Amino acid sequence: MTEIQPGHVIQGPRWPELVEVRLVEDLGDYVHLVGATTNSGEHVDQLIPRQELPQLQVARIHTDFTASPREVFLALEARRYRFASLYDPLLAMNTSKIDPCPTRSRRSMLRPQRGLLPRRPGVSETLPNECKEKKLLDGFLVGRERVQEEVAKATRQQRLWEEIEQ
Repeated sequence: MTEIQPGHVIQGPRWPELVEVRLVEDLGDYVHLVGATTNSGEHVDQLIPRQELPQLQVARIHTDFTASPREVFLALEARRYRFASLYDPLLAMNTSKIDPCPTRSRRSMLRPQRGLLPRRPGVSETLPNECKEKKLLDGFLVGRERVQEEVAKATRQQRLWEEIEQ
């Protein structure tokens, strides 16, 4: 028990790969280990009997820095690309496994509706309630023009209400 500390990488018969330990708690006859596997990142949260502790070994990771620079660059770019969707909303929407609302597809926006004059529909006219977040994202992507139209429409409505009240 005194050997295994948070930050150590251990191996044992319970796991198919190395485990990085993040928390070790002594619970009497058991030891509570919390960590994650090093390759797949799978969460590990187990109570291990004290009798099994001698089977666990602190692993030594040997690095020799002999990899090709291109391979290192490729690995770093893959890791960086994994988190790219946090910073780029367009990439997040394009790589999402969730289908966009039918009202948000470009083809349906450009297709003329039967019996109606072709115009740009307003926010409340096209979107169901569950698509408001996607509308906000689309508003940023389309640009200021659409937002300005909505603001102008709201100010016109406000002026009409003021005239009616007077």
